[in-house]
Amino acid sequence: MKSNRLGHSGIGLIEVLITTVVIALGLLAVARFQVGVIGESRDNKAMVEARGYCESGIEDLRRLMSRTDFIAFQEDLNPVQEQFTGKSAVFTRTLEVENLPDPGVTTDDIAREKRVTATCSWADGQVVLQTVLSLHGANSSALAVGLGGGGGPAISPSLNAGASDDISEVVPLDPSDIGNVSPGDVVQIEGDYFVVQASGLNAAKSELCSDLNPVPSSFESGLRARRVDKDGYAGSESIELFEVVVGEGDGKDYCVPRVRFNGGVVVPIRGIVHSRISTKINDTYLPVDLFTLNVSESGAYCVFSPEPGATSSPYTCYVGGNCAYGPQGIDDSDVTQCPTTALTGVLENVGQGGWRGRVGLLNVANAGYNVCFSEEVVGPAATRDTARSYFSYNFGPNGTLGDSDDRSQGINKPYSCHDFLIVDGINSPQPAALSKECQQQAETVGGLKLASKSISRNINTGSYSNVYDPAVNVDSCSEIPGTQYTITGGLIDQVGNPPVVASDGASTWQCNVVSNAYACTFTTESGAVQISAQGGSSVPDPCIVTLDPLNPDGTGCTFTFEPSTDPTYRISGFIYGDAPGTELSPSGGLLALGALYNDADVGCSVGNYLVGGREYECVFVVPETSPLPQVSLYAHTVAEYALAFEGGQKNVDLNTYIGETPREVAGPDLTVTPVATYQLSGTISVQGIGGGETLTPAVNPENSLGCTGPTPGGELKQTDSATYTCTIPAGVQSVTYSISPACSKAKKNSPGTKYLMTSGTNSSDAGSLPIDLNVNANQTVNVTIGLTNPAIPCG
Repeated sequence: MKSNRLGHSGIGLIEVLITTVVIALGLLAVARFQVGVIGESRDNKAMVEARGYCESGIEDLRRLMSRTDFIAFQEDLNPVQEQFTGKSAVFTRTLEVENLPDPGVTTDDIAREKRVTATCSWADGQVVLQTVLSLHGANSSALAVGLGGGGGPAISPSLNAGASDDISEVVPLDPSDIGNVSPGDVVQIEGDYFVVQASGLNAAKSELCSDLNPVPSSFESGLRARRVDKDGYAGSESIELFEVVVGEGDGKDYCVPRVRFNGGVVVPIRGIVHSRISTKINDTYLPVDLFTLNVSESGAYCVFSPEPGATSSPYTCYVGGNCAYGPQGIDDSDVTQCPTTALTGVLENVGQGGWRGRVGLLNVANAGYNVCFSEEVVGPAATRDTARSYFSYNFGPNGTLGDSDDRSQGINKPYSCHDFLIVDGINSPQPAALSKECQQQAETVGGLKLASKSISRNINTGSYSNVYDPAVNVDSCSEIPGTQYTITGGLIDQVGNPPVVASDGASTWQCNVVSNAYACTFTTESGAVQISAQGGSSVPDPCIVTLDPLNPDGTGCTFTFEPSTDPTYRISGFIYGDAPGTELSPSGGLLALGALYNDADVGCSVGNYLVGGREYECVFVVPETSPLPQVSLYAHTVAEYALAFEGGQKNVDLNTYIGETPREVAGPDLTVTPVATYQLSGTISVQGIGGGETLTPAVNPENSLGCTGPTPGGELKQTDSATYTCTIPAGVQSVTYSISPACSKAKKNSPGTKYLMTSGTNSSDAGSLPIDLNVNANQTVNVTIGLTNPAIPCG
């Protein structure tokens, strides 16, 4: 019988030797890998340090580059070598500068650019960085560069017409500090203060704010700013902007320099980013950054900090203007106004108008979302964009755009309410699909009035002088932007009600004057206002009041008038009407009541309401002359009231006075009556247009007291119609009906056809139809929209 046995055998010598060899090879490979990793880590650290030394050297040269320093540099400057002992190696830095003359110019003395080459080497390698320094003039400014542009990893030259420069000094953190410090921490590096940046890998140089000279003043958005003279000419043309970090240990304020504006003024561009995306990304509905956060690439510094979960958040981008042509400012602490001293050398460094470029949103398109502008809301737009472009057309001396002397220049003007609307991604290639989504989502944002994706400021002054315009453009605002302030002050030795006005340099407001006091109520985005008073024989000096949005009720100056020995006159009369209509106040029916004589303008006052109206009086001082000057009264009412002088007479003869203290003069009576109002209503109908066309109608009375409709809006197709109702005052009124777009879509090689708007005997193919109405009863006006026949092509 055969039995089965389980065999047992041992491990042979050959197998042991093979195993040993395999293990040895594996250990050798691991050792080589570790050595390589350590070597690469050492090289990477050395490269980061070397790059920091090169950037620091270039920044040192840029900091010296005033106009005088720039011209003083010679070609073939002897290379400057310095040695630094870093954390990972010993580094040698070499700086070389060479002239780059204008094209066709061989004389080095008038070179406009210089190339700087920084070479930082160590035992195992080197880093080479280059940049170009430019002396910007009116004829050499790089205005055509739409977005600026960065170049290499070094600090880039100014490509925004010299309007601003990045003045940050950023160095890499020591590898031993990485992970042990947090963004915002203040650390010391070689005796200097640095603030850890958001990446946690580098830090920006800073100083104690109190140690700076001059000390920066509070600006807005938590920033600080100061004016300095960098070009050597008259006036402080440079404005330096600082971020402020509070030291966690000592509670002190540290100023981090960020950007220097070179033209004498900071120009804000403001708005709100609205999001209507349906899904949160990383716990936010606003997963975006502003396009121009890097000032070295765009010439702008932007502030945008949405709260977690917010669907709307404000932003402000600060760009540089040019005050070469004024106007003179009222207070140097307000950096959004030109300085009080005229600038004489700005055009040597900054192009006309300063910055022009684009402001927009990053990360939107990559995430599959779209951005809406007014073009998408009013109709299908030809392009999809995530940024808004800004520039000025200077029509030049001949005033005709298109000639050889036309120029595209910097905006030199602030803008508000330039909102963005983000919507879910519309992947359809049809523009109408995005347009419909933008129209629907815009209706969910109350009061939204999106600006165009192309903002052009037209300059028609008959010269190339691009004067800074401080008046904020509010064309896209549904209400006046800014903070409402009420500033009160005192009056001593006043005679009558002398006019007191407040001005922020762009707008002027009339203050309410009573006995011994005045109150100015206004809305502005400015940081300061000038309060001034006029007093007939004496004019007190004006004063500057700094505005604080957190404390909108402020105190102005007290005006003391010089006593006069000249006679005082009192013109009096009666204002007939109801109590609201005869009240002289911002909320009453009377907006203004005053008297004019020679070059003087004096305010009048009204009393308490009596039966049928109020008494008024105008008290002022006039030097004794023969004959005495004639005085003209004026008054203004709100739209809901009409005003008439008795017999149409506004002039008053002071020679008819009686008495002496004061000299009494009878003035004309006035009558203020409510204006009759009527309803203007009707329909706007579409006839005979293609099935794919969508029109947006609008009704704009010149003196509207309120309109509803057209309802629905923006969805008129084929045979649709919309209704509207407006309340307008009696009298001859102009009403404009409009549609957008004004032409049908182009098909293949055929241009679109103009639409024809018709109402009775009135017609227009221009996209708008103005109609004059004699309103003395309720009116009905119907408008029909169709294609022109015969067809009139667009363009």
